[in-house]
Amino acid sequence: MRLLLIVILALGAGPIPPPQPPPAAPGAPEAIRVRLDEAKALLDRHANPEALKILQGLLLLAEADDHEALLFETVYQTARAYFQLTEYAPALQYSERALGLSRAQGSRAFEVRSCDVEEDHETSK
Repeated sequence: MRLLLIVILALGAGPIPPPQPPPAAPGAPEAIRVRLDEAKALLDRHANPEALKILQGLLLLAEADDHEALLFETVYQTARAYFQLTEYAPALQYSERALGLSRAQGSRAFEVRSCDVEEDHETSK
């Protein structure tokens, strides 16, 4: 009898939905933004190795959380860090990635910024 009740309930409930990915941690974008601001402040003081350590960790978080604007900003700041370290090959790679992200988002403002990593024009005003 119990088995019959379980079968009836299971059939009446409809198909079992596929498992959903776990939700992003609460405040994940805000936490990324705070750390990104710390990295930008370090870059402004030319503390590039320290900034790069933060940015490399943020790249993983921004990619995993699928926050396009934060991912662009993190990639852009990473290019800036490598440029200031005079490591031009990785600076170019990250600049090109930032350009691709900006075009995928359809953001002309991001596209213009991605072409110039020598100075962060957003914070230099």
